[in-house]
Amino acid sequence: MPIEVSHSSHDIIDLTRLRWRFVICAASFYVNAITWGFISSTGIFEDAFKNTYKLSSFKSTLPGSIQIATMSAFSVFASVLAIKYGVRRTTVSGAFISAIGSILAAVIGDYWAYCLFYGILIGAGEAFMLVPAVLAIPSYFHFNRVSLATASAVSGASIGMFGIPLLLQHLLDSYGLRGATLLGSCLWLSVGLAGSLFGQGIISIEEENTEILPDESFVTKTEHEREHSMVM
Repeated sequence: MPIEVSHSSHDIIDLTRLRWRFVICAASFYVNAITWGFISSTGIFEDAFKNTYKLSSFKSTLPGSIQIATMSAFSVFASVLAIKYGVRRTTVSGAFISAIGSILAAVIGDYWAYCLFYGILIGAGEAFMLVPAVLAIPSYFHFNRVSLATASAVSGASIGMFGIPLLLQHLLDSYGLRGATLLGSCLWLSVGLAGSLFGQGIISIEEENTEILPDESFVTKTEHEREHSMVM
């Protein structure tokens, strides 16, 4: 009769998960705060676009609309990448994509550069950050606490949607559109640091792999033979 020895499928790649879980929850909280804070700040940038480039109301809303549409379109793709390559790599990649988009838009400074880099690149980066930030939670919490941990992490969005627009408005008033966009890239890079704390797996603690070993009597017999050979 074969016996089954169970072991967690992510013990080899995560640190001590039960002690690390609160750090993971705090990192996910921070990722949600920054990302949703930028998403809720599209109206502030719309006003800045309109005043800086003397645009119509439709054109001033275009970069923000492209950003949100790109984020929604890339969400499914982000989940596939998180499953295949891990939540850490996906989150850090999204942070760098958004930071590069902010830097390119600020350096070029053209309206269409904001549509292309600020809209598409930042939108794609937001999808690569938000989806893994939620998928990172289950691998550190037991099933009966996953929902509480996920809700606590996602609640960072409420803090970010209140605080980040105030910060960006201050940067726009102090440094202008290009300066605020360039400084915003620093916030995206900080999200990459938070994402580097995530583990690789997305499987919950209860899901375990099983390894089939030979019959127990055979294992016992083999152990006795090894002990006898050591004595000899």
